[in-house]
Amino acid sequence: MTVLNEPTPLPAHVSRMLDAAYQHHVGGSTAPPPPSLAIVDGRVDVSVSGNGSGEFSAFLDALRAVGLEIVSSHQVTWAVTGRLPLDQLPAAARLPAVRSIAPRLAPRTY
Repeated sequence: MTVLNEPTPLPAHVSRMLDAAYQHHVGGSTAPPPPSLAIVDGRVDVSVSGNGSGEFSAFLDALRAVGLEIVSSHQVTWAVTGRLPLDQLPAAARLPAVRSIAPRLAPRTY
């Protein structure tokens, strides 16, 4: 009998909302991701904060290497926004220069 491994929760510096979306994406949860997350074609809109260590251009290159489509970046604050494949959230979280990853929430109208 084969026992499937449960997906591991993402590290604490990744938003719980993103973790919920990731767990759903990889089959670790049947609960749908929060509706306020902007997910299109398996990519989620994120804001990534860097820790300021090293070169900013290397930070951007590392994010691109894990699949982030960069929409905007700010060198002074090491803030980057873009679209990341859900299945690459663990890889992005493991990058040494990443301080946090949070969702860019979809606007809601009332």
